Amino acid sequence: MGHEAVCLEGVNFAYASWPVLEDVSLFVARGEYVCILGPNGGGKTTLLKVILGITPPQSGRVSLLGQRPEQARVKAGYMPQAIKSDLQVPVTAKEVVLMGRLGVEGGWRYSRSDLKKAEEVLAFLGLEPLKDRFFAELSGGQRQRTLIARALACDPEVLILDEPTANVDPEGGKLLAELLAELKGKIALLLVTHDLSFVSKHVDRVFCVNRRVVEHPTSELDSFSLHELYNEPMRLVRHDLVLGNEER
Repeated sequence: MGHEAVCLEGVNFAYASWPVLEDVSLFVARGEYVCILGPNGGGKTTLLKVILGITPPQSGRVSLLGQRPEQARVKAGYMPQAIKSDLQVPVTAKEVVLMGRLGVEGGWRYSRSDLKKAEEVLAFLGLEPLKDRFFAELSGGQRQRTLIARALACDPEVLILDEPTANVDPEGGKLLAELLAELKGKIALLLVTHDLSFVSKHVDRVFCVNRRVVEHPTSELDSFSLHELYNEPMRLVRHDLVLGNEER
């Protein structure tokens, strides 16, 4: 139990009579870095909500850090796929990040340690110069990094990111990949993505989700298995193959 970050056993979930997840079992250890792939509507986001206890399953067992999800999710940083927000609200980047501290220390006011942690994660993600800019004034990539900083602000033991490369340019994607590689081994990382370039030498395992969940080591994932998953031809971009002295 001490090594457990996420554990699902025989989980089933359906919207009305429409099955979304069927007999899902998976285990993610602390410090492990996993990618979650799958077609639109395959159940990826629902899987994350089940892990966090936002969407309870109809059957099966779910635990987060060895506890019921609703007990442990204060220790989980989460960046959802879509943020519904009014960009006219005059909230700064730092204030958005501070939202990630709500409930961490149990009070209704931000403490000195809350403010210090927000400054730390802003600096870690290269956002310190933008901390006093309104969230609405940031570019799409800067907003994404701000939301990732919010997820990191709670000092999570599990970090869950749903499509973090959306609205991010190639350089921003590269910075994100480097950030996740740096966090690997320190906390558990669960990343939902359509960007196959993230299935790289840094990722330990891949969970392919299309109602059911199939686990793959990255060494086993190939174009054929992706074709079966997505029902259309796919090419896998690999970063762990060496050609000459250059890593491709």
